Amino acid sequence: MNKAAKKNYTKLWIAILLLFLVWIPLLNIAVILQAAIYLVISQIILIKKHPEKYGGMVLAIVCLIASIVIFALSLYGLITSISNP
Repeated sequence: MNKAAKKNYTKLWIAILLLFLVWIPLLNIAVILQAAIYLVISQIILIKKHPEKYGGMVLAIVCLIASIVIFALSLYGLITSISNP
């Protein structure tokens, strides 16, 4: 009997945990969301190269979309708050 290898989701779960920290003003644009986007993209690359070792493609795509949307909305809010004193 062959045991199914356990898939590695480490970078994906770190990115999801970073998404929960987006309520911190300015830090989310500068650090948190960029790190989440980087980790999710690197996880997607690993999933495509080694699908037997890494998993969670749907969760990675959802996390990537959420990171990009939150980043865009945070940036929009920052720009509008600066331009309208």
